[in-house]
Amino acid sequence: MDATAVPFARLIGLRRNATGQLELPFSAVVHNHLGTVHASAQIALAETASGDLLVHLFPEWVGKVAPIVREARAKFRKPATGTLTAHPAIADELAGQFREQMDKKGHASLTIEVELLNREGEVTCRAAFDWSIQRIDNRAG
Repeated sequence: MDATAVPFARLIGLRRNATGQLELPFSAVVHNHLGTVHASAQIALAETASGDLLVHLFPEWVGKVAPIVREARAKFRKPATGTLTAHPAIADELAGQFREQMDKKGHASLTIEVELLNREGEVTCRAAFDWSIQRIDNRAG
């Protein structure tokens, strides 16, 4: 699954840069009333990057699970006035615990943290997304 092919991601212009990271170009489409990047556009980049990390960490489950964001938290550090790059991360031990839980029970939760950086390398936003993932064949109804 290509995160940049999601209709909303295309609408706001999300793309991959030369290193494969997701980025949000600075354009009028994502401006707020002050001419900086709208908070919701930053959240969209961060959330998409967190889901993209799930796909890269667990490619064997693509199409076999239903991932749903259950909670999102964000702290905005400074106005974003340029293109932003997403940097999602999860601790290796948490990924291992998640995999064990999925194998054992068919569902698990995982928190992915994302930093958004401007071209100068400054953090404009830190966000965390709590994902609930369940095998599709285990879903009710």
